[in-house]
Amino acid sequence: YLPGGASGILSFVSSPRSTIVGQLDGQSFWVLPPLLNITEITDFAAVIILTDDVERGRSWVEQASIALSASSTPLLMAVSAQAEPVMYPYYASGQVDGLVSGLNGGATYERLQGQSGLGREYWDAYSIGLLTAEILIVVGAILNFMAGLRARRTQEKEEE
Repeated sequence: YLPGGASGILSFVSSPRSTIVGQLDGQSFWVLPPLLNITEITDFAAVIILTDDVERGRSWVEQASIALSASSTPLLMAVSAQAEPVMYPYYASGQVDGLVSGLNGGATYERLQGQSGLGREYWDAYSIGLLTAEILIVVGAILNFMAGLRARRTQEKEEE
């Protein structure tokens, strides 16, 4: 969690160690082997942003893409389907190096990686739910049509 919105993100991009101060087992996690040599954001192998908030995703791109584009550090994003329309232009322009969005994107990514995981299972369940809803709509339309015909016949018999 980075407090301060865009200014907090900019602070992390400029100086991760001074922005996030934390401890693990009584010592700063910046002195542990995975983070020992990290002094700036470009020292990470990749920056991966997971968000469902459009504004937060946009802030990350706007604050970090300049620093990351000067290095070979990719900016990767996994966003909700609702955030994709806003985030996709950043991907198309090259400011974001990789973008996975929504349940369909997660399932597609799993398939491309040759994995079978929750994304595919959820996508299958979602597809079955949509098919069930479509079938119920068709059955309801048929029943409504038949009820209308029956009512019309009853009305015609009453008029005779």
